[in-house]
Amino acid sequence: MNLGHSLGVINSPDSLGTACNYQANVISTSTNPQSSAGFPNFIDGGLNSKKFRLHDLVFCNTFITGDTADAGSGFNHYYWSTGDTTQKITINNPGTYWVNVTNSNGCIASDTMHAYIISPSNFNILHDTIVCTTYGNYYANTYRSGILNYSWSDGGTNPTNTFTMSGVYWIDYTFSGGCVVRDSFKLTLFNKPIVNFGTGLFCYENTTFPIVLDAGAGNGYTYLWSNGATTETISVNNNGQIGVTVTSPGVNYPPPCHLMVV
Repeated sequence: MNLGHSLGVINSPDSLGTACNYQANVISTSTNPQSSAGFPNFIDGGLNSKKFRLHDLVFCNTFITGDTADAGSGFNHYYWSTGDTTQKITINNPGTYWVNVTNSNGCIASDTMHAYIISPSNFNILHDTIVCTTYGNYYANTYRSGILNYSWSDGGTNPTNTFTMSGVYWIDYTFSGGCVVRDSFKLTLFNKPIVNFGTGLFCYENTTFPIVLDAGAGNGYTYLWSNGATTETISVNNNGQIGVTVTSPGVNYPPPCHLMVV
């Protein structure tokens, strides 16, 4: 760069010595009195930094030996932090690795990569679940900080999902570096037994006992009343408080029933 009134030019910046063909005073700046400096003083030696790029190696939970790091072709010399002088090296241990590459013009560039294990905390979010449900569905929420993408077995891509049938379901979590962890669970849905005595309070005047209470029929239901009865219906001969526990396969549902006669 000439700080006078003209600029020089290097016609062949990739060539060494006089072969670079430097010419002085090629571009005049005198026509513009505001120009006191021109182009920045650097030379592109032909080293394509965009082409030269190492990539991190990320492993899920277990480090897998034998993967390679590649500095790319087209360079005259390679020097790795491991002492290797080849284009590629084999990575057998977690750690930080760097390489210097030299092109035909003697220009040197460096890059650094990391080989590491991702052991995402709490990635086993789902657990086998037995649910007693009134509405016939189950809502699952797998959101965790650090998870970039979610992919359910039914095609869903949100961290939440609603299931309406029993079955085995899975989800893939994608973490930084492309690490994918699969989480699965077995869901068993049971419909909650429906037992409805209304308000549960009966007031009768001049009532004739017995009064029959029915806890409701259901497939596989069993019954246990507070008086020890195990039938679907019971006859009540006195005023007082009566309770029943209705059990369907896998779940219990004990609604209180209060009976008062005056």
